[in-house]
Parts: sequence; C-alpha cells; structure tokens
Amino acid sequence: MSTIRNIARGGGTYIDHRQDVFRALIDLGSEATPELSPYIAERFYSLRSGWTSFAFGDRDFRVLDRLKKHGSAVSEANLLVLVRDYVRVNLASSREIQAANDLLSCRLLGLSEPDQTGIEFSSEATP
Repeated sequence: MSTIRNIARGGGTYIDHRQDVFRALIDLGSEATPELSPYIAERFYSLRSGWTSFAFGDRDFRVLDRLKKHGSAVSEANLLVLVRDYVRVNLASSREIQAANDLLSCRLLGLSEPDQTGIEFSSEATP
C-alpha cells in the first residue's frame, strides 16, 4: 500500500492517477491495503471543479483488464477500501446529486415534495 500512499501524497487527484493506483493494486497481490489518513484521502479523492464522469480511455480499460486477470479476494477487498474512501470523501456531492434527482423526479411526476424514503448514505460505512 505504500505505493498507493506515495501516489496520493505526490499531488494530483485520484482522477489524475487512477491508472497508477490500479497498477499498484495489481502489484500488491495478496498484501492488504492499510487506510490512507483522512487528510491524504481528502486531498486525493476530492472531486475538483471541471471533473468529468465516465472519462475513460483505452489505458483505463487495459489496466482494469489486467486487474481482473490478476484478481484475488485480497485485491477485491483493497479495491473496495478505495471505493469506500472515494465515496466517503465525496459524500456531500453524492447527496447533492441525490437531492437534485429527487427534485427533478417530483417535478416530472407532479409531486409537491421529494420522496424521503430514498437511499441514505452513511459516513460510517465499512467494506
């Protein structure tokens, strides 16, 4: 995990270094991923202005294909830790997207208020 930690400490964001992170996961093999500190995770995973969803290219898919071929229960657990931390850091953005979706759905359906029975995100979620 020290490789991933060094990538995160080096500046830039996860979006900038996603292929490097996945290559490091492949190299980790059976080594478990220790947690990034909250400060490093916040800097690394935070969405910056101008980010684009689904901006995947050929390099992304080649690296993900390698990860799939070298997959193991441990590397899947390591990937889950990274995804969990990414969501945790961007929880406010996720809630804003959910609120906008609820409002839009209500307006389309002619309802007066958003349905409050939707999915709740928890910052205490664990893999």
